Amino acid sequence: MSRLDYEDRLRSLRNRSVITQAMIWLFLLVASLVALTTAWMTYLEFSTSYSTFLITGPSLALFLILGALPVVISLCAWVWRAQANLHDDGREGLNYSPAWATITLLIPGANLLLPYGMMRELWNRSHGLESWGARHSAPPVTSWWALFVPGFALNAMLLFLVLFDLLTNIAVLTPPGANPLMMFAATALLIGAGVMLIRNLRAITLAQHTVTHVGDTFA
Repeated sequence: MSRLDYEDRLRSLRNRSVITQAMIWLFLLVASLVALTTAWMTYLEFSTSYSTFLITGPSLALFLILGALPVVISLCAWVWRAQANLHDDGREGLNYSPAWATITLLIPGANLLLPYGMMRELWNRSHGLESWGARHSAPPVTSWWALFVPGFALNAMLLFLVLFDLLTNIAVLTPPGANPLMMFAATALLIGAGVMLIRNLRAITLAQHTVTHVGDTFA
């Protein structure tokens, strides 16, 4: 493989990393506004016992979804390139193709399980571990996933409960302030996950430049 191919692939990965990080920062801004709003709603509900969550909850969830969509799209592009770099250089024993690594982010339900293994392998193999080390613990990846899964699941549960209340004659009663407080906690978890994801993107991108020497070491 030519040096030009090598440099082009690394430049593509770096550019995709920069774009994805920018999209994450945009999401963090949206999520911070949602967190501040839900914190204020929690205070008002505790003070007045009057809830507006059935009205504002879906709107806040929509803001989070719209803020997350550019992250998902740009992250898919980055994951494809990062995984393809390892394959293009003949790394043996990889469990994820570029296509499968990308698809793990998109399958509803499964995207709460599969991306962890994909990102862990990407972290370990990019940092120079051979196939036997693909399943080794990667604390930064674990921290990201431990924040993302409960944050995503809790927000999804709240959205389901709101829609269930609005679309049926069955009301799910919760104490004043409980729903916005849970949404605040869930959004805070997603903010933490976003910060950790930025760290992981930077570390893996840097590793493919300086640790594994993609295109040279395995040429």
